[in-house]
This record gives sequence, structure tokens and C-alpha cells, in this order.
Amino acid sequence: MSIAEAQGVDDAPQQGANEEKHAAGASMPDLHGMPGTMGPTPIRETAMSRTHALILALALPVLAVPAARAQYVGPSDVAAADSVAAILADPVDDRDVTLTGVILRKLGDEMYIFSDGTGEIRVEIDDEDFPASPIDESTRITLRGEIDKTLMADPEVDVDVIELVR
Repeated sequence: MSIAEAQGVDDAPQQGANEEKHAAGASMPDLHGMPGTMGPTPIRETAMSRTHALILALALPVLAVPAARAQYVGPSDVAAADSVAAILADPVDDRDVTLTGVILRKLGDEMYIFSDGTGEIRVEIDDEDFPASPIDESTRITLRGEIDKTLMADPEVDVDVIELVR
């Protein structure tokens, strides 16, 4: 006795429907679910799913680039050095500086001598930090950066921002 007979279900109509399909010229065997056929997991669909998963996995790190972050610009208990003389008298490593003056000359790759009228100091300015307008020894600028102090050398300023004074 089959399970269908035990439950009182007659599966004869279903068998008849399959026989009618085959009798009507549908000579293709039912391959549903076999590899390479239009079953629940066809090869083409699996390959496409893998391709989509790979594209997604490669794209996510690019899409997850962190946004630029702002910095605190409010009041501070630590005063920024505002003259070359003050920096030379008391150089504190990594202390913020804001200096207004001129670049006197270029020393080498990204190294310059800067003066604000109170003294001269070496400054390091990355090429990409220069403004679009040309600067010469008479162009007044404001530098924002930090003091770089080492034991064996004079202090210098690592410049982050250059602004033209108008």
C-alpha cells in the first residue's frame, strides 16, 4: 500500500495528466532538478549568482570609503604659536602654529625658509598644498601647521595649509 492510498488520496488523475502530456507529442522526459536543466538550481543561474556575489564583494570596499572628517576649531587652552621668534624661543613639538609672512627662498624638495619679520625658520610644504596662484618672495601668506622639533636640528614647521593674504 502506498502513502497516498493510506491517506485516501487518489493520484491517478495526476498520472493521467502526465500521460496526456506525453501522448500530445511532449516526448521530453521530466528532467526537473537535474544538473544542466531548468530545475531549482540550474548551472546558468548559479554561475550568475556567483558572478553577482563576486562583483558585490569587490564593490563594497570601494563604496565604504570613509568621509572626510572635520576638526575641532573652537576655543582651546593651548595657545598656538604666532611668531617665528616665539617658536625659536620655546619650540614645543607638535604645537599648532599660525604664521603670516613671506617665503624667502627654496632650500630643496619641499623645504623653504619663511620669515614673519621676527625671525626666520625652515618650513616643509608639500607641493600639493600650494595654492593655484604663484608665490614669490614678496607674496604675503598665512601658514597653518605644527612645529616639528628634533634633538639634533633646529625646529621647523610642517605646513598643512597656505592662504594668500589679500
